[in-house]
Amino acid sequence: MKKVLSTVHFYVPCLFVALAALMFVASAGCSPEKKPGGETPSSESSETKTDAAEEAKSESAELEAESTAEFELPGVVMDTDFDGEVVSISQTASGVTQLGATQLFGRRAPAKPVLHFYTWSDYIDPELVKKFEKQFNCVVKEDYFESNEAMLAKLQSGNVSYDIILPSTYMVDIMQREGLLRKLDAKKLPNAMKFVDPVVAKKLKDEKMENSVPYLMSFTGLGYNAKVLGEAPTSWTIFADAKYKGRMTMLDDMREAIGVGLMCCGYDPNTTDEKEIAEARDLIISWKGNLAKFGVDDVKSGLQNGEFYIIQGYGGDIMQMTEEDENIQFAMPEEGALFAADHFVIPKNAKNVDLAHEFINFFCDPKNSAQNMEFTQFVAPIPKALELVSEDLRESPCFSLYENGFESVQMIEDVGEDISKYSKAWDAIKAAK
Repeated sequence: MKKVLSTVHFYVPCLFVALAALMFVASAGCSPEKKPGGETPSSESSETKTDAAEEAKSESAELEAESTAEFELPGVVMDTDFDGEVVSISQTASGVTQLGATQLFGRRAPAKPVLHFYTWSDYIDPELVKKFEKQFNCVVKEDYFESNEAMLAKLQSGNVSYDIILPSTYMVDIMQREGLLRKLDAKKLPNAMKFVDPVVAKKLKDEKMENSVPYLMSFTGLGYNAKVLGEAPTSWTIFADAKYKGRMTMLDDMREAIGVGLMCCGYDPNTTDEKEIAEARDLIISWKGNLAKFGVDDVKSGLQNGEFYIIQGYGGDIMQMTEEDENIQFAMPEEGALFAADHFVIPKNAKNVDLAHEFINFFCDPKNSAQNMEFTQFVAPIPKALELVSEDLRESPCFSLYENGFESVQMIEDVGEDISKYSKAWDAIKAAK
């Protein structure tokens, strides 16, 4: 790498010195000699003057072409501001170190557009992302969040700008209410308008997909080690079993965790009744002594390596692990499961709006959607894509729930200002010993 950097740093300045020298020679050699007083030599014929002028014009054109030619270095990505001005040049897998665009080229340089994507981890097929980058001659940069609340807090800080985000249904409502979202252009989303299941779109309360397009659906259940447990757990109350103390985890997600408590108490997971929320809070606290932790991405590896036996998790995540280890299985508790969809949205301050629409439309193509489902193991509400997935995937519990009309599942919804009641309960759960 040091050798590459030295080579780049050596030859780039040399290039500019050579160009400057050529320009000087051209200007010196193409101007008629003048007498003191500014007169041109009388012996020079009109024809000679014309030939010299044409030669100068030709050399000038060649130099101009060289100076404005598009410079491309392998592995270099140029990021742009809102007006398309190059603001930085970043190293990729095989490129150079980060340099300012002006430092490297001394001028405004052409750049591939960069799509900034804020998403959950392991939630999109990287091969499809590469395909999109090649098809649209762009670069996709991914950042990850572990909860909707963490994502919202980052956006509200005002220090970031993304082109595409994947919030859950209830968070889409909150972001829309706070004026953080851009209206979508249906004309730029023909695949979404044609292939997304209208029944699902209606259930998710954005039937016309004006603000969001459903991407994947998740069902929260129990991931467990079948080799250790033998039989599948049938109830969320497995977290009360001291036999598995220190070997169980729940999601570090306020609505998901408290939602389980509410269902176990026989209440709506979207209730705004303080007494019901308090009862669910106390139930989770009573389980906390048996829990190793609250977590999201970090606990998945723990289930795989045997550190944990039972986790509250997203169906797709568990099924990804089942692909690698048949001892990892997914169970739907008898009290029911929580259902949520994650949606493509375009923030109001997005830089590359047209490219963002292309990205959404690309993943709503049935063939691409089917490939993405095979990778993520999550369900996309695109019936034509479901026809293309493997039989094994269609028979998994999460896919069966969708095809059976969402029986025994309840969707997490926005509760408006009453979210403060959940926040208060969550703080108490986290603080409890």
